[in-house]
This record gives sequence, C-alpha cells and structure tokens, in this order.
Amino acid sequence: MSSPISLEDVLNRTYYVSARTRLSDEDFEKYLEAARALGRWNIETRAWEIKPTVLLNPASRKHIETLASLGVAGANELKQALEEVERVFGDRDVVVALSGSNENYVNVYFRDPAVYERFIRGVATKDWREGGLTIYKRVYDPAARSYTVKEIPLYRASPMAVSVPRGLLPRVVRFIQSNNLRSNVDSIRFYEGSFDLSKVTVPLRDYQQRVLLNMLNQLALIGEATVMAATGSGKTEMGIAAIQAIQPSPSSPALVIAPSKDLVMQWVNRLKKYGFTDNDIAYVTSDAENIPPNYRVLVTTYATAHKAAEELKTAMKGEEVEIPKEAEEEEEDEEELKEPAGDTSPVVKALQSAKVIVIDEAHHIPAKTVRDIFSVARKPLRIALSATPWRNDDLDLVIYAYAGEIADKVPSSELIEKGYLVPAVIFMVPTGVSGNF
Repeated sequence: MSSPISLEDVLNRTYYVSARTRLSDEDFEKYLEAARALGRWNIETRAWEIKPTVLLNPASRKHIETLASLGVAGANELKQALEEVERVFGDRDVVVALSGSNENYVNVYFRDPAVYERFIRGVATKDWREGGLTIYKRVYDPAARSYTVKEIPLYRASPMAVSVPRGLLPRVVRFIQSNNLRSNVDSIRFYEGSFDLSKVTVPLRDYQQRVLLNMLNQLALIGEATVMAATGSGKTEMGIAAIQAIQPSPSSPALVIAPSKDLVMQWVNRLKKYGFTDNDIAYVTSDAENIPPNYRVLVTTYATAHKAAEELKTAMKGEEVEIPKEAEEEEEDEEELKEPAGDTSPVVKALQSAKVIVIDEAHHIPAKTVRDIFSVARKPLRIALSATPWRNDDLDLVIYAYAGEIADKVPSSELIEKGYLVPAVIFMVPTGVSGNF
C-alpha cells in the first residue's frame, strides 16, 4: 500500500520536555500550563512525558508553540514532530496508512476527537452492522443452559488512532464517505503493480468478467478480495483468470490452497486446461507431489500449508499481531482439515515469496488451521473463493478481515436466470416425526 507519510516514525515514540534553565515566574506558569495540557510528570526522568497522540489533536499546537517559545528542553523536537504531522494531514480529517509493524493491519489517524469518538461508537456497537468491526459471538454456558453474547473487537484503539485488519478497510472508507470527511483514501493502494488482462486465456462468461474486474480493483486497493459465488458458477475458472492477470513468476509464484487432495488435483487439471504446462505447476499433498524447478503456481492442501505456516510462526515468534483467539472457530471437525500434511519445504518457500494466495472453500478461514496461514503470509495478494462466506456464529467478519470483504456475488438465481443452472425443484415429504431437534 502506498503511503505518503512518515507518520509511523513520528507517532511511535514518546516525547519529553523539561525546563533545564531557570524561568521567570510568569514563564514558569506558562510552562506548567502547557506541559500539563499535553502530558504528565514522570518522576523517574524528571520531565513531562508527552504521548505522540497529542500531535494529532490541533488543540495541542498552541501548547507546543508555548513550550518552544520558552526554550524548554525537548520542545523543538516536539514542534518538528507536530509540523511533520500537519504536513501529512494538510486539510484532511483522517489519514490511513499501512502499519509498519504488521501488514495485516492499517492504521487510521484522526484529527478531531469528536470524529474519533463517533468512529469508535460506530464500529463497537451492534447497531452499525455494515460498518462494524466487532464480532458478537454466542457462547453456550452449560451451567446456566443458555447462551451469552461475547463481544470480540477486531480493531485496536489508542487515543486518536485505530488499527484495523486490512481486509476491513472498506468499512473505514464507508465511514469516511458517509461522514463527508476529507482523507487520503482515494490515493491508497496496497498493490502498486499492474494486472494484465491480455494474459487471461480462460473463456469467461459475462458475469465472470464482471467478477474478475471487481476482484482486481479490490486487490489493488487492499490486496484482498472475497468472491461469493454459487456452486456451478465457475469459481475455479475465475480464480485461474485472476492468477493469469496477476502474472506469477518462479520467484513470486501463486499459491493455491484447497481443503482436500481431490480438490488439489482438480485445480491442477483445470490449470493445465487453461494453458499452464506441467513445468508451470507444482503440487504437494500427503501422498503425491510434483515440484518442477521453475513452477509459477503451487497447489497444496490446508493441512500442508498449515504445517508450513507453523514452522514460519516459530521463526517469527514475537513479531505477530493476531486477531483475538476468541474469534476462532471452536470446532475443527471437518474431515478436510484433518488430512495429513505433505512435504512442507516447498510450501514454506511459497508462503514467503508468493505473489498471490488463492484459498478455496474460504468459509473455513475462521479455523485456526487456515488463519495461521494468513498470519505469516502478510505480503501476498489474497483471493478467497466460497459459495457461502458467512457464518452462523458471526465469525464471517474474520473471513473478511483476513481475505477482504466480498468484492462480488454470483447467486444461484442469477445463474438460473441466465440459463447456466437448472432451477431446483423441492419436494416436501411428510415423515410423521415432529419435535424440536
């Protein structure tokens, strides 16, 4: 994501000011008033400790200028930091920037405390479902024999700033637009490369062309896109078309992750059908693998990719910023998540160098098995494909946090209307059995 700011350097430190020289009584009162308005006295350093978030509040300028005019120690450094913040913001109300510590997140900085409070109220309540950043998970209490609702925020708030999962950035954009706030979101681009539609050899239906364009537009913005498309819509074809437009290479391959060995081989066969050769395609499962030296696409199972991600997590220990563990799927009893892993070495390499990750059956993302993959592979573009990217337990927000909001939908009704699917006929069969099951 392009960022016009060095805000990370300015706002990731604490500032200290103190009067090292004697001041007149009048100047000393000015010094105390300004320092108290900005921070608190630190008895260990014998200086006023000032958190960088005060730089985001325009009301702080007069106090910082007072300290600078009095010549107190540290005031000039604080004033320079303020000038950098003001240069970055200009006349903007909000600035969005990629987090320097974890590229799974974006940081949102506010100038107006009232706007900041309005944003926090909006994303933290159940009333604003379209823009909310909080999960409301039903948890069963066996003792009370009832469910309680647990609130799990997916954002991290600090004064005048909020850290948001990258995939949920469109919700921040909607807040900015609905409140007519001035910001830099129009210039935000996670992916600064280009997509080449001339490389697409997959014969796409009309709706598939639309989905591809919307998918690529969202990938450019936030690097993530979820596609919700009914069974029979050709999700694999749309995924392959996106891979072709993104143009993976041997040094930056595409990594496709599917739940089962059968689906891995289905992807391999479809890739071959649409122009990829045996030398272009690598695959790894528990009982089969093919790793040509210059492959451009590697296809593997959830289990193998998860094992590779665990190896990387060990090396990255202490660097991770995780979505809360409470936002995990509680049961991981799907058979496809329990398959044995294959050789992880080529998959570890692909996780580190992939240009794009495509995950099939993306409704499994809330499972720890799948989430771990994205938590270590922060830089690649991400495409999530599913007929049902939603959850009864409200964890669909985790899907969008890790893989982007839904870029486009292809419902079965559209496929039936266009003649691509036969309408279903439903027969109701009386069983004579009743009750609450």
